[in-house]
Amino acid sequence: MLDHMTFRVTDIAATRKLYAAALAPLGYQVLHEFEFDDQKMLGMGLATSEGEKTTTWFIQGASEYGQPVTRGCHLAWKAPNRAAVDAFYVAALANGAKDNGKPGLREHYHPNYYGAFVIDLHGNNVEAVCHLPELNDTEMSEAVFRTKRLTARRLGPEDIEAMLSVYGDADAMRWVGDGQPLARDGCVKWVEITLGNYQRRGYGMFALEEQPSRHVVGFCGIVHPGGQLEPEIKYAFLRSHWGCGLATEAVIGLLAYGRREHRLEYIIATTAPANMASHKVLLKAGMQRGPLRANDDGSQTQLFAWRPAAIAI
Repeated sequence: MLDHMTFRVTDIAATRKLYAAALAPLGYQVLHEFEFDDQKMLGMGLATSEGEKTTTWFIQGASEYGQPVTRGCHLAWKAPNRAAVDAFYVAALANGAKDNGKPGLREHYHPNYYGAFVIDLHGNNVEAVCHLPELNDTEMSEAVFRTKRLTARRLGPEDIEAMLSVYGDADAMRWVGDGQPLARDGCVKWVEITLGNYQRRGYGMFALEEQPSRHVVGFCGIVHPGGQLEPEIKYAFLRSHWGCGLATEAVIGLLAYGRREHRLEYIIATTAPANMASHKVLLKAGMQRGPLRANDDGSQTQLFAWRPAAIAI
């Protein structure tokens, strides 16, 4: 069994941008970044309840064996489901990769071989593959989309307590909306509005269940605040689940869902200019930083935007 792999690259920053975004839906994240013997090194792998395991290293610079760059390899990462394959493909193309095969079944391998292929910055054929059958009707009606660690599903009245735990946290809510935490009646109203959005648009806010426990650890969705034309993503997590890559994973899955299920070609996000943690999440997910928007009260809002391919705004 393989323990880890090493690939030589010419631009560690561009490599990080591509692979951090593309592999996030599969549960991978950057675990190490440092310089050793004047070489920049990037380690990616999985963080689980049993600890961190780095499986892939990228090193900027030639190896002692004389190979300056790793080219022409086929790298295949296992995806937990077909939605994760779709999200990998979208994120990879948004971060510098080229199409080498859209998501779909490759039944000449076996009936449930669902893969997507891209060419990375150095000519390697990078694949995400799921070997599992499609979700059945019961699972599909329950789940909106799935990532490596999360299941997004529609909201219901049973989620009010979980919503209050997230949106009732005063410190966490300083970056959300008007900066004020929600009380129970606000959560009840939000669920009512969301149910109406499902009927009107087919999408809205969703509960995020961590797998395999199925505990609700956050919320995300696509909304149109105040009836605005542009679809806008929103997300929030329990404080106990900050800093472990779940937000990036959720946003990537959400963008792929919006494109796949609702043919959305332009999605925005808005944040406070000082909310750098959210900026990092959105950039990792493949969104592009836009201009600052002036608000009526004299404050400003930072705009981010996403299209299926990288854009300039």
